[in-house]
Amino acid sequence: MLEQIGVSGSKLVEAMLRTPLPAKAKKLVRQSSKIGFAQMLLSVPEPSKEDKAKALAVIEELRKMPQQMRPLLRNAAKELPRGRSGPRKKLSIEKEIMACAGMNALRVEYSDRVAIQRTAQKYGISERTMYRIWKKHRSHRKTSSSEK
Repeated sequence: MLEQIGVSGSKLVEAMLRTPLPAKAKKLVRQSSKIGFAQMLLSVPEPSKEDKAKALAVIEELRKMPQQMRPLLRNAAKELPRGRSGPRKKLSIEKEIMACAGMNALRVEYSDRVAIQRTAQKYGISERTMYRIWKKHRSHRKTSSSEK
């Protein structure tokens, strides 16, 4: 009966559930629609033309839904705040300050390069990252034991 009007049982169930059916479920719906679905539809009175038109309008609106949602989602995404650009922080600000203090203590005994290497190794970051952190927080004077 449904095939006569050009609608399959699986399409009808998909429209009612508002989600696509997996292949196994489609097969089950096809089999059940041939057996019991026709009897159920024969026992229900024929819907009026207005009811049919409403049902077809609902199905058509469901079919158009993705096209209507796309611009709404696009505008909502534009209103969201942008994500942080650039590489993620390796150390928190507190750890950066602690690393710089430790590096300044090492600078008394070692050259800047060795101090950067040892501090970077201690905190598990690259030497270049440690240099950038030190450059950001450093005091521009090298303390030596003779100044004390």
